[in-house]
Amino acid sequence: MYNLKQLESIASGDKEFVREMLDIFIKVTPEDLAKIQDAIDAKNYESISKLSHKLVSSYNLINYKNVFLIKKLEEMGKNSEPIETITPVFERLNSETRNIIHDMNKDLP
Repeated sequence: MYNLKQLESIASGDKEFVREMLDIFIKVTPEDLAKIQDAIDAKNYESISKLSHKLVSSYNLINYKNVFLIKKLEEMGKNSEPIETITPVFERLNSETRNIIHDMNKDLP
């Protein structure tokens, strides 16, 4: 679901830097996803778009294979698409993110 080669390249072998970046992802991403869920519940399309946009770089940093999901959420929010079409995209992103965080916590020192 993700690949750390790009992050490791940026870190130039600094494993502590990689760990710090992953710790930030693990802590902040679920909080931001909860905010997106709140925006979906409130049908606040502007917030859906802005919060999704904020997360794109985090997902790019870990080379998330389905980064299109977060970009799609951003676009759907911009276009005020029906919540019924936004929700399944968000649920898939949220589920996959939980799996990624589980794997990161398990695999990293």
